[in-house]
Parts: sequence; C-alpha cells; structure tokens
Amino acid sequence: MEAFFLPYKKDGVDMNLQMVMRPVQLWELAFPETSKDDVLSMIGNDGLNQMDEEGNRKPDNRWIPWLIRKAVKKLGLMEIPTEIKKTRQQIPRANVGVHLVGMKTDLHEPVVNERI
Repeated sequence: MEAFFLPYKKDGVDMNLQMVMRPVQLWELAFPETSKDDVLSMIGNDGLNQMDEEGNRKPDNRWIPWLIRKAVKKLGLMEIPTEIKKTRQQIPRANVGVHLVGMKTDLHEPVVNERI
C-alpha cells in the first residue's frame, strides 16, 4: 500500500497528515451455540468497548462503533455481549484489529450425518 499526505494548518503551522488506504475484510464464522463463550474469548473483540487487554482505553475511533451499530440494525443481528467470559486464551493477533459485528442464529435444520 502506498501512503499519501494531506496538507493542513494547525495553529498557523503547516502540517501533513499521513494516510494509508487498507482493505477491510469481513468474515463469517459458524460455530455451535454451545461453543459461543469459547469462540468469543479466543477471537477477542476490539469493538464497542474500545479497551485493550490491560484495561486501558484505546484511541477513540468513533466511526467503528457507529458502523457496527448500523450494521447490527440493517442485518438484523444480535449484539455481541459487552462482557465476554474468558474461557480460552485469545489467539495472538499482533497489529490486527478485530471488531465483532453481531451474531445470528442459524435458521437451517442441523444436518445429521447418516449412512445410506
């Protein structure tokens, strides 16, 4: 990716704001309802609470919680619990932000593996 600079003035001083465009990836995870706590604790969530592992407030990215709330409403999803039970160790994910959007119950009947 290539960075570009936006010039602006702050307190009468010429400044440059460096910006980089990066793709946003959306993933869908399917898992049994009984494994919800394990899956949520392993993935982690940088979403609405905006806190890091040590309990410190992260830099304010106001558009991310706004976008998540809009997506939850538009897609008819259930909100992710703000307090996630820590049943498993979180998967290491250095320099990657994970923002869980919502959950949805599978509407299909479970497939039973039967021999013919």
